[in-house]
Amino acid sequence: MTHQPAMALAGDQSGSISPTDLEVLRESIADVLAANCDRRAVHAHIDGADNLAARLWKMAAELGWLAIGLPERFDGLGLAEQGLAVLHRELGSGLAPGPYIATLAAAQWLAEYDVSPFAQHHLPRVAAGELQIAVPCDPASNLGHWDGGHMVSASGVLMLGGSSPELAVVPVMGEDGHAGMALIDTRSAEVRLEAQSVWDRTREVSLLSCGPVEAELVIADPAGTVSAALTRHLGLAAANDSLGGARSIAEQTIGYMKDRVQFDRPIGAFQAMKHRAADMMILLEVQDRLLDQAIEAEQRRSPDRDLWTALATAGATDAYSFVADDCVLLHGGIGFTWEYDCHLFLKRARLNAAIGGDNAAGVDCAATFLEQAAREGRSVLELTA
Repeated sequence: MTHQPAMALAGDQSGSISPTDLEVLRESIADVLAANCDRRAVHAHIDGADNLAARLWKMAAELGWLAIGLPERFDGLGLAEQGLAVLHRELGSGLAPGPYIATLAAAQWLAEYDVSPFAQHHLPRVAAGELQIAVPCDPASNLGHWDGGHMVSASGVLMLGGSSPELAVVPVMGEDGHAGMALIDTRSAEVRLEAQSVWDRTREVSLLSCGPVEAELVIADPAGTVSAALTRHLGLAAANDSLGGARSIAEQTIGYMKDRVQFDRPIGAFQAMKHRAADMMILLEVQDRLLDQAIEAEQRRSPDRDLWTALATAGATDAYSFVADDCVLLHGGIGFTWEYDCHLFLKRARLNAAIGGDNAAGVDCAATFLEQAAREGRSVLELTA
């Protein structure tokens, strides 16, 4: 079968793309992942027998996946959040290893906030698969120090990204109390990235220390809107990955329940099992609609996009953890073993829940945004074009 590269599709000036084209994009990505990133390949990668992440990243660049969300001025396809949602859901469904969430979220954020030659130079390299970017697991942490110019230092910043990202985004705080977001070259002798052992082996997490080192770029963030934007892009990516993964392992588990026989009957025929399967699918449908609302709010630059993204991220990642945990139990004792897929999905679900900050804090922030909207006399259901 011939796979259609993503560059064959393009959005209009607003980044909108028709549902038919989105489905074509989804099927194309799904076909490639089915052929190159099946469960055996993922297990081989985790066991160290195959560097699936590197092979898949190269393939993603060749097929235009890494350019999906970026504006055309950065050699992107201009499909924005709609296109990225399709990509991340399919990557999550296939448990695809690699730094997609970190790099693509950072690229979208940089395209939104930087109009300097820095973005014009580096973002086309992201689209071409030549550049990976590490991001802080919590963009609001402000663990770095900033002299107000271009010199920054940091210690113990937990980063999500590949094994050798060229750039890293570091949240910093100046001596005058003003915050900022710094981008540093990780190849500098003053920068150290120490790989951390984490439960999800499809992702790479490192501990960053640096400096003092001259940053490639520092974006001032006195109002916290810059770090909030990165949190949104990370949250949307993690939420889409979560719902893609949750639906995949839920459907796989329902198939297992139809085949697994106990007391001469498939376990899926028991009423209690039917209810548990139905609960999982209903939960995912609700979270799908909530995430659709968040994507539309971000695409339209709604003043309430922080609210919707916080709710969608917390809801999707919590739902993923619930579904993956239940799928382990529905597999019985074998579900706890490393060889079964549900074990891997559960580990990924737990890491997704840690991306972008604490879920409970995110829901609290959403409540604050809702109160602010009410005080301003706005309905949060009204999306601003």
